[in-house]
Amino acid sequence: MNFVISKEDFTNLKKIESINKDKKLFSKQKGYSDLNIKKEVKRLQKPIWDKMKELKISLSSESYFTDRFDIIVSRPNRQSTGTVKGPTRRLVWVSLASLSELSKKGDKKLNHTQIPQLQISFQPDKLIVASIWLEGNYCKQVYREKLLTFLKSNGLNKRYKLQIFNKDNDKKVFENNFNNLSLPDYERYLAGRNYSIGITLIYKAEELSGVEKKLYSLITSELQYLNENIFIPCFHFRTLASSKSQKVKSKNNRKERGKFDIKDFIRKAIDPTVVTKKHKAIQNTLYALFGESIKGTKNIVRMEKDYVDIMIERPGDKTLILYEIKTDKTALNCIKHGIGQLLFYELVNKNSEWEKIELVIVGLPKLTTNEKEFVKSIKEYLGNTVFRYQRFDEEKEVLLDERKS
Repeated sequence: MNFVISKEDFTNLKKIESINKDKKLFSKQKGYSDLNIKKEVKRLQKPIWDKMKELKISLSSESYFTDRFDIIVSRPNRQSTGTVKGPTRRLVWVSLASLSELSKKGDKKLNHTQIPQLQISFQPDKLIVASIWLEGNYCKQVYREKLLTFLKSNGLNKRYKLQIFNKDNDKKVFENNFNNLSLPDYERYLAGRNYSIGITLIYKAEELSGVEKKLYSLITSELQYLNENIFIPCFHFRTLASSKSQKVKSKNNRKERGKFDIKDFIRKAIDPTVVTKKHKAIQNTLYALFGESIKGTKNIVRMEKDYVDIMIERPGDKTLILYEIKTDKTALNCIKHGIGQLLFYELVNKNSEWEKIELVIVGLPKLTTNEKEFVKSIKEYLGNTVFRYQRFDEEKEVLLDERKS
């Protein structure tokens, strides 16, 4: 999907924000009293809402997300009695809630606001590419306590910010790395029912320029990262598809296609990403092989630096090579799982001293003819040097050249 956010989108959101700050035009209690102002807000909001609906449809076409989540897009501000009501701090967002958790039996069915969500949020000056969100006053206390326990033990990666909002006055009370909170602070905020909590990866409006073609890959890879490294370990949510006894009617619908095209090929089912013993064995082998190959040079091999499986630093020609290892059963799934992560790692390092950054997906299966066409299509779209796929030969314990993969 070519998910593109323009300057005009942010400008429209800022106009809405400006209208809502004018007490003569907008009241949280009464909404917009002037019908023309209401229509203008709806007009400004619609293009952005349409884009987020397209994002929802694209996520709903990928089995990684449909096997795990119910996906909804926020509605435009609610309308009643000739007014439009509701705060606009998070004007438009896509929410992903665990299907297995929504399916739990009880007196009442759970909804998105009552359980932790993964979100992509579009705001007047930023895009929250991925977040874990617990809604104040609605999210059940048991989840807040689980998050508090998890963060006490694990902390929070410095790439993410912890955002806390007071739902009583809708004001932000905290935004920083979790480790900068004192014990009384986070116990009060995370345990307090009237506080909304978000673990967020934020891109400011100006940071999004030039990455339009990579934005959807960034979103999907970050959602997967949050799901597998915080969401599941913290809340113990699981894949609904793994239990045949669970039956939930999802709102996600897939459109049938009459003939094969590249989109059909991209959207075939993918397996969950997990770090296996095989993954670790390949990682250790490559680390040793690369370590031998750089002896006598100023090159450096690193493992698990900033979550990258293997990294080679070549200061001589100012080149950085990033390796992402995947152990999926097909080369296609290795590429699906790996490319988003590598594009993100590239963006993290693009403003450093490296003049060239090479991205390598390491897998076990050999590329089929169709998969080679798939790789060719990606490179035609993103650039011929965007990444390469190299096959690891388990028997010989060597990394094969791209042409032999």
